[in-house]
Amino acid sequence: MILGTLMDDDYHKFKNDSGLAEIGIGVKKFKCIGQTPPHDHPHIYHDMGDDNFIYCLYCNTKFVYRTSLKPNETDPPGNYFGAIDES
Repeated sequence: MILGTLMDDDYHKFKNDSGLAEIGIGVKKFKCIGQTPPHDHPHIYHDMGDDNFIYCLYCNTKFVYRTSLKPNETDPPGNYFGAIDES
């Protein structure tokens, strides 16, 4: 898959400041930033495809897709960082 430039995408970003093992999210395509800047890791694009979870290879957070969550919601709450055009 060829990805657009950062200006062309609108992927949601998620963070894990608390070092949680698992975070529920409402999207399957997203970017993990690790912790809130300036302690973030490279912002990594993830696509779950047909699966319902994926691990970030930088911070080892397991992101689980939950249909009950909106794109800007997380379980537990507080781990949404924003869409690229918002941050």
